[in-house]
Amino acid sequence: MPQESGSPAIESVPPPPDTSYRPTPAMRGALDGLTSWWSSEPQGFRELVLRILASLPGSEALDDVVEPLPLGWHEVQLLGDLLQALECGGDVEATVRAILAEEREEEAPSP
Repeated sequence: MPQESGSPAIESVPPPPDTSYRPTPAMRGALDGLTSWWSSEPQGFRELVLRILASLPGSEALDDVVEPLPLGWHEVQLLGDLLQALECGGDVEATVRAILAEEREEEAPSP
């Protein structure tokens, strides 16, 4: 069962070594949502999130936990933008068509 907003789960997260870090309201909201549902999410989702995070600077605590994906800030931003924009199956279909068209174009022999 998810914890309520402003839950102690967020407050109990140890602060990073740099104590000048202060999460933005958007980050606090994202952390609250993620930690509220974390224990009830499937293992595949949890591993995906950890592997994405392990790909980015600041994830040193995950070095011995999961294998990072071959991603950097740019790829994570593209993925985040896409996931934020998806609203329906039509969006997914349009995205798949666009990506497949790009893949075919890359594979096409040059004249």
